[in-house]
Amino acid sequence: MPERIVLTGMMCSGKSTVGKILSQILGWNFIDTDKLIEHQAGMTIPEIFDRYGENTFRQLEKDVIKKIVSLKNTVVSTGGGAVIDRSNTELLSYRSILVYLKASPEKLKERCRSHTRPLLEKKSLNDIYRERQNVYERIPHQVNAEHQPFVVAQKILYLLPPQNPVEIPGIERIIFARGLLKIIDQYLPENPKFFLQRKVFETFRSSFEKRDVFVLPDGERAKTLKTFKRALEFLMERKVERGDAIVSVGGGAASDFTGFLSSVYKRGMRFFNIPTTLLSQVDAGIGGKNALNFGGVKNVLGTFYHPETVFIDPLTILSLSNRAYRQGFAEVVKSAIIGDPDLLSFVENNAGKLKLKNLEALKKIILETIRVKLNIVNRDFRESSGERKLLNLGHTFGHAYEVLLNLYHGEAVALGILSSIRLGERLGITEPGLYRRIFEIFEELDLTRDIHRVDLLNRDTVLKLILQDKKMKGGKIEFVLPVKPGKVIIQPLDPYMVVREVMK
Repeated sequence: MPERIVLTGMMCSGKSTVGKILSQILGWNFIDTDKLIEHQAGMTIPEIFDRYGENTFRQLEKDVIKKIVSLKNTVVSTGGGAVIDRSNTELLSYRSILVYLKASPEKLKERCRSHTRPLLEKKSLNDIYRERQNVYERIPHQVNAEHQPFVVAQKILYLLPPQNPVEIPGIERIIFARGLLKIIDQYLPENPKFFLQRKVFETFRSSFEKRDVFVLPDGERAKTLKTFKRALEFLMERKVERGDAIVSVGGGAASDFTGFLSSVYKRGMRFFNIPTTLLSQVDAGIGGKNALNFGGVKNVLGTFYHPETVFIDPLTILSLSNRAYRQGFAEVVKSAIIGDPDLLSFVENNAGKLKLKNLEALKKIILETIRVKLNIVNRDFRESSGERKLLNLGHTFGHAYEVLLNLYHGEAVALGILSSIRLGERLGITEPGLYRRIFEIFEELDLTRDIHRVDLLNRDTVLKLILQDKKMKGGKIEFVLPVKPGKVIIQPLDPYMVVREVMK
């Protein structure tokens, strides 16, 4: 493992922004050489240039670089001209990954408009770019810096050697490692067929463009009979046999669709899953439930069919939007309430790190959440004993909110969990104070923004959707209620009473 990640490139290429993100993700220190020079000189870089000239600045820069090479677990952002001096490049490359953040002059000009740069007072940006281009191009690691900062950070982290994998045995094998996607061929059979959602394919195009790929529509639009028919034609045209392998890459909709396809094509073929969202890594991609939608009803066609292996690489999460990323925390908190009070405390105490996508914090919550779910699934795969129904905590109201408020699944589940706890407290089942505690956790994770909209919903509309829930039995809803963290129960309740109590 390198001791440092060093970022270089033209001014305004995003070195400081990306460097800070990398330091948060890795839990490493961050150093901006320009800021360090200013601190040691007691003046700004423009002042150094004005008073002493560029040569003095370059000597100060060299002195700072000599000190940096002794640091470990550090992300370094250098000045754009630091690597012109070959001795600096050698020092910065020592036990480090030196990365050139590459951007076009047009993009750099756009970003530099609001910045003061001393060199631009003497030369144009185009001239500086031309002068340095040959130097930058000699750097072996180059990343396109015109993407969003977290995407740039993701590409840089894939330059690191993959982490040693952690394996969770069980009814379906889980393999977890940072950078796992980079070495995925070591674990897969020969010539598998990949099913990727469109956005995932665009993000990881370089990893899959030379493979045999079926591109799925994004989100729930993938889970239709029309797409299913096209997928069957794709497999049959390629004369795919029962012993061949299908690999799902994407979120929960991708694994729902691909798992269903795997379970019915030639009565079942080999199925592997690579979930790429937090939601799918902790819940939707685990447990062997697969489904298609039909007639406007979600998951009405489904099977129970396990993937042979689920491969989890937390780096795939980094390119998600904040909203798509944070919805996954709802399923983490759900599992913690069901079976792991310590996990709930960890989320409570580490919300800041989790929001910043810190890899160690993510590793903890992903693995522990999977263990909670698989402990239940291993005992009750097909919901024959009823224990697996505990995993529906928050989903009765959550499914209604998802439809009526047009929310992401995890956002709706978070609100559904709060509604379940509110109901439990009003019925005297849930320990007092749990609603406030969970609300504050979700609030810190930005999952309560739509809670005011719940109270504006029409009761009859909510009731209509709940009456269609799969947990309806004999006119009652089998409702999952928390007693306290680590203990939940299933209670048959009158759905009319449930809606009335929650939506007072």
